[in-house]
Amino acid sequence: MVATTVVNTAPDVQIELVRRRALSPDELKALVARLNPYPDEPDLSIAQKATMMSLDTSVEKVDPITFKPVVNGTAFSIYYNNPNAVVASQIAGEIAKIFLAYNRKSRTESAEQTYQFLLQKSKLVEISMRDADQKISEFKRHYGAALPEDQMRNQQSMDRAQITLDDVQAHIRVAEQ
Repeated sequence: MVATTVVNTAPDVQIELVRRRALSPDELKALVARLNPYPDEPDLSIAQKATMMSLDTSVEKVDPITFKPVVNGTAFSIYYNNPNAVVASQIAGEIAKIFLAYNRKSRTESAEQTYQFLLQKSKLVEISMRDADQKISEFKRHYGAALPEDQMRNQQSMDRAQITLDDVQAHIRVAEQ
């Protein structure tokens, strides 16, 4: 009933999807405008530089403990290639922040969707419970004395009625004699 907030796709596919979404040229335009990773290319527009930045960024799966490249894994390293080492380091840090922000945003959205789904289902259950309570109270109103919880009281009433009937029949016999 509830969609998991944990993604079950292959790590390769998941990492590539995140890379494409987080590092799309549209997402990188603000970073390019702020840091200008290609100052030696003044003829390029911000969109072109953002596209270049996306192409110059690579993601490699690594072991989460040793950070050595692995074939199958869920951890990854982000690399940004730029001739200027200072710019490359600065941009790589910003790209890491973009990845983390994207991850936080996507998890928050997924959790919000799950919350909304559960909230909707809880409201349906609440309505169903109110209907059931109403049906129970209506049933008790019509058949209250026949419920199992009243069995002891009903048995005692029946016993008293039987004793009274026996007394009346005894009086009738005495009167007839």
